[in-house]
Amino acid sequence: MNTLYILEDDPLLGPTMQDLVELTQPDCLIRLFSFFGDFIQAVRTTPPNAAIVDLNVPDKAGPEIVLELRRNFPNQPIFVYSGDADALMHVRNSNLPGVTTSFKTESFNSVNDWLGSAFN
Repeated sequence: MNTLYILEDDPLLGPTMQDLVELTQPDCLIRLFSFFGDFIQAVRTTPPNAAIVDLNVPDKAGPEIVLELRRNFPNQPIFVYSGDADALMHVRNSNLPGVTTSFKTESFNSVNDWLGSAFN
């Protein structure tokens, strides 16, 4: 069984993203996190197969989220989305292997495409 962690603090968007993954990947175990500290601890303890990450959560914001995650999660696919165009472009321009980026307004369509490649 594949596992996926989602980092999203919005009380509507997080569960909606989780529902989308459940619909397209029914055999996937999903954990939803609102705080980066809890998220990164879980990644270090029990790494998932993939992660979906918002670049703005209460205890951390910006490209540093992805850089720290990539140090602890070196080979797995990461889907990064944000409404902060500058932060998202910084991540995109970093050309980190296995990192896919999307603007928040496009994230539901983009994550659907990404999920197919993340677990195959």
